[in-house]
Amino acid sequence: VALLARHAAALYEPVGGLALDLLALRPTVTSNDSDLPPCELPANGGRLVGVCIDNVTALQARLPFCGSIVTYRACVPARHPLWPDWGAKEKDAALSELFKAILVERQAKESDSALDVQERFSSGPECPAALRNVLCWHNFPKCDDSDRSLPLCESTCEQFYTNCGYDTLVASQALPEPCRPEKVEQDGLFESGAPGPDQRLGNSSVICRSTEELVDAIDDAEANAPMWIFTSDG
Repeated sequence: VALLARHAAALYEPVGGLALDLLALRPTVTSNDSDLPPCELPANGGRLVGVCIDNVTALQARLPFCGSIVTYRACVPARHPLWPDWGAKEKDAALSELFKAILVERQAKESDSALDVQERFSSGPECPAALRNVLCWHNFPKCDDSDRSLPLCESTCEQFYTNCGYDTLVASQALPEPCRPEKVEQDGLFESGAPGPDQRLGNSSVICRSTEELVDAIDDAEANAPMWIFTSDG
């Protein structure tokens, strides 16, 4: 071990008092977004694999599914030549397909008279809109002024369970049980069964105030919107 250590040290010893030329060790391939500030994706995930996008209008144009509700400076997957088929646009498309699959499966159960399933997604636009908010805001988290990715807010979780008719979970003056910190820490977001650092909700009024206002504004806009109904063909 000592011999290997001396050999390794010799490789990096200055020659003639000059530092070694390390240019050959520089990466030959870098992200297309290397000039943008890095951010954690997902929020609190511990991995700086995203970048904060300042041009909100340009970002919205790349997000056909989430663009209308991602109205803020967001953290998105960094573009990289090693993974040319993955970026904000591709992630948005994947979320759209996931959203559709969830609705189709749930609405099929709700329309089956042989099943005793409560209507949540078929009774109006509020529940599908709340699900869309959750998917988009969690996967494209907001960047704060310090380029820190912000987690979903408790108000977003509460809005989902309220708008989807989970009346037994929503008590006055209290968060629905799945949105409470101890429950999220134990079971993950929305009882996903995958708890972890990235499975947290924000409860700071300073952090979440703008998102809470956005939820309310979207609720008002969606009140008279057409229902999200999909056939088996999508």
